Amino acid sequence: MKNLVVYLVMAFLLLSQIGCSSDNTHKISTITLEKVGFEGDASSGYNISWRLVADPAPDKDLVVVIGGYRKSDDWFDYNRREWKMRIKSDNVPPFYAVIEKSNRHSSTYQKFVPASSLYINTLPSVKIVGQDISIDTDTLAETLPAKTLGGQVIPEGHEFLPYWVGKEYGLNKNGGIIIK
Repeated sequence: MKNLVVYLVMAFLLLSQIGCSSDNTHKISTITLEKVGFEGDASSGYNISWRLVADPAPDKDLVVVIGGYRKSDDWFDYNRREWKMRIKSDNVPPFYAVIEKSNRHSSTYQKFVPASSLYINTLPSVKIVGQDISIDTDTLAETLPAKTLGGQVIPEGHEFLPYWVGKEYGLNKNGGIIIK
């Protein structure tokens, strides 16, 4: 009888641990860019199909910033006003792209690239006294609501998740993968 009670208590504790998962356990994904298709030439420009790859797959919808110029991994040397104006525009980078919850790949996008490159950027960040580098939620909040490349709406109050930029982080104007 004593063994039965011990086993029941252990089973209860084990089941309660399995059932209790925290929403604050987001695993930070490393995002890379994958070229899916390519056509065209140097004189007329290129049509490039590409998608984002997340490792590991995000446990919530992950919004990624795609830009026309490279930003450092610690992105706090930017002009907030310019960034806000550019993110609100439908045709001037940076753009938002989404990797949906539990997916390793974003949708496939097609980008005509006549003379510029395409880069995965980190989210704008700030250095807070006594803390580490944090996502600049104030600046991001002022850019919302906004649309993604796929036409999804990022609502006001959206919680942006952090991500790392991986080794294959861009496409050059000739359609080649840019590697760090």
